[in-house]
Amino acid sequence: MNVAERRLFGLVSAQRRRRHGPVRNFPVTVPPTEFDDHLRRTARDREQSKRFVKRVSWGIVGLLVSMALLLWLLPVERRAGHRTVAAVMELSFVAEFFALIALVLVLRRRLALQVERLSEDHEVLLAQNMRLEQQNADLAIQAPAEVVLPELDRDVPSCAGTGIFTTAVLMV
Repeated sequence: MNVAERRLFGLVSAQRRRRHGPVRNFPVTVPPTEFDDHLRRTARDREQSKRFVKRVSWGIVGLLVSMALLLWLLPVERRAGHRTVAAVMELSFVAEFFALIALVLVLRRRLALQVERLSEDHEVLLAQNMRLEQQNADLAIQAPAEVVLPELDRDVPSCAGTGIFTTAVLMV
């Protein structure tokens, strides 16, 4: 991890680097921040949500297929005279209908929880953004303003006409 990265994470200030010279690169463990926790939680929530939606979606498809089969087979069973089987099929259809409603309600509740988590994440991201803006402002004040302008080197006889560029650094 170089000095700029450590300074970004608040481990080394720019003033320390100027006073004591370059800082040696040594392994530094960056303390976990609220933003790191946010990233881990977001990744975990995304995976859990994908699995949950996949399972519930297949459950809904299974219920709809079963209901379609029951509706298709119910008249056949009635004509064949199997009244008990037809009554069981009707009760099964009603139970599957209510199970379908329950699955939709579960999906709705899960969506509401996800929206609530995202609103919490929004607050974390706003705080992170404000902290980064402040760090950028601090770094802009600490670092000397340098403007790098490429100029064609026409003054040097060996480079004249070759298109070799030199760099002029202007201290503002």
